[in-house]
Amino acid sequence: MLQEYCQEYRKRYPDDFKKLFLDKEINWEKSIKKPNGEESKLLRDERSDTKKDETTNIIELIRNSLDEKQLTIDKLVEENNKLRSELNSIKESTHTISNEELKNMMFVKPNWKGRNFEIENDLCFLLMPFREPWSNSV
Repeated sequence: MLQEYCQEYRKRYPDDFKKLFLDKEINWEKSIKKPNGEESKLLRDERSDTKKDETTNIIELIRNSLDEKQLTIDKLVEENNKLRSELNSIKESTHTISNEELKNMMFVKPNWKGRNFEIENDLCFLLMPFREPWSNSV
């Protein structure tokens, strides 16, 4: 088959053929050595071993990559658990005000410079008019 192709190539592209083969006649039958039965089996086994080695290498790369990803996931899960624990402890330590308590409170925005006062739960601040007659009795 190669010989037929070579002859057809020579007919169609004689100049190119001369450049490639330097005007020598090529005997394709002699140049191609066909392996005998035992050599053929060895070649097949060698190809099979090569494919097995390639497959094993690919599987090993995939396993390594998966191991790295799993380590990353484990670290993120651990960090997430720590953050969740911190959040829960903050929630437990924070006093929430019920709607009933809110109804009995009045929030004011003072008109003086200081805003960052320390809260003392047992004290209150009362603002009242001093010019009203009833304020003298308080």
